[in-house]
Order: sequence, then C-alpha cells, then structure tokens
Amino acid sequence: MSKKIIFTLSFFLALVCSADDSQIGFNPGSAVGTIFSDDDVIARVSGGMDGALELLVNQGVELSTIQLPDATLQVDQIKKLPNRKLLVIGSASGVVRTVSVVDVAGQTVIDSFLAYAPAISPDRKKIAYVRFYAPHGPAVDAEQYRVYDLSLSADNNRVNADAFDRKNDVGFSIDPNNPQLAKRKMSSNGFAWSADSTAVNYIVKSDDNNILIHASFKKYPSIDIENYVLSMDLCKNMCGTLIFPDIKQRGNTVISSFRSVVQPSIQGIQSTVVSQ
Repeated sequence: MSKKIIFTLSFFLALVCSADDSQIGFNPGSAVGTIFSDDDVIARVSGGMDGALELLVNQGVELSTIQLPDATLQVDQIKKLPNRKLLVIGSASGVVRTVSVVDVAGQTVIDSFLAYAPAISPDRKKIAYVRFYAPHGPAVDAEQYRVYDLSLSADNNRVNADAFDRKNDVGFSIDPNNPQLAKRKMSSNGFAWSADSTAVNYIVKSDDNNILIHASFKKYPSIDIENYVLSMDLCKNMCGTLIFPDIKQRGNTVISSFRSVVQPSIQGIQSTVVSQ
C-alpha cells in the first residue's frame, strides 16, 4: 500500500480527533496523530525518527514530509500561505508558542522563532506577537510587540535584530514607544486584527493605566501607532478580551502617536521611528 493511500486512510480514521483553528491546550503527549486542514491542505502530525515532530502534508496530488523545529512539542494550527507555503503555530510550553514558515514544495522550514500570543492577520500577510523572553529568567519591565511580514524573507524580517538573538529578535516594532509606558505588560487576551487586516489593537497595563495601542498599516510600509488611555468603565468591557474596538469612543485620551517607517534599503528592510 502506498504512503499516500496510508496517509489518506489515516486522515479519515482520525477525523474524530481533528483540531480546530484555535489554541487546543498544551498536551504534547497527544500531539502525534492530530489532523489539520485548511483549503486544499491536509496535514497530519507524526513522530520523527529522532523524536522531533513531523508534518505530513497532502496538498493536491503531492505528499510532503517536513520535520518541525525541536522546540515544537505540539502543533496548534496551520494556515495556508501563497506559493505552497504553510504557517505552522505550535507550542513549546503552556505559554510559549513556536511560529514556523514551511516550504511545502521544498519540504523544509524556512524560518521559525519563539513568541507569545501570535495572531495572524485575516489576509494572512502578517503576524502580530509578543517578542519572546525567558519565562523563568530575569523580570522584564517592558514587553516588546512585533509584526512579522510573511511576504519578506527570514533575513529581511531581522534587519534590526540583536546579534546575540537573531533567532527570536525578529519582525518590526509596534511598541507604544512612549516614555510614560517604560514599564508595561499586555493586559488584553492577545492581539485583535481588523477585518480588513489594516490595523491591529492590543492593550497594555502600565502603572495604574490600561493603554490601548492601535497600529495602522493603511500606509504600509509605514506603520502609524497611537496610544489611548482607556477610561475605567471602558476597560471593564474591553480589558482581557480579544476585540477590535472603536478607539474614537468617548472616554479615551490620546497620550501619544508616532510613525514607524519601514523603508527599502540595500540590506533589505530598515525600520526607523519618526516622532510626530
């Protein structure tokens, strides 16, 4: 019996334990055998010879086997990308996520990094996330918030990377970039993209204030960022939830705005901040 027939048979037999499109909880012991599907892509998680997870991908008439990074202990979701690529979001622990861009045709992972709360835009062109920091390391006063551009190469998503952490210092900043917010931590339940993928919102806690950060990509590669202090009543309805609110609501106060300009350069892409 051919490998493709075995895979297809396994798919139908395992539909009862197929994963949905959300975080499925951290249970690496049950990772092998999980089935994912998106459009014409069917993927099954299997155990590799060296212990690392593999992804068996059936797209059209071809079957590909891709070994996932060692840090990926379970697969949480996959998204089909253009040019026979896949975005694979997995878990390294209960809170740390792995983000991998897979070339199905080449049967290889072309980029991967660790992150917190990754959220792909509806048009599947960008990923918003919290930059990885060691969960049990020194305390972090200010989390860093980033966007990864799926249309760019791995190197062009790292032009501003720390030489000592090029693996995970990736993407472009959507930080508040306000001295008043030097100490901050996300208080919303992740990031919320607009339906048209032109903006992403998140909320941070800084001292006694909850600040809504609105990053607009309408002029991309320029990124316009505004910071709003949320009124107490509004925060009761918004903080801790995944929503895309109307930031012009009464009770919000603009505390700062700036533009992060992503410009082409000889090296690839360069990110600078221009105060407004």
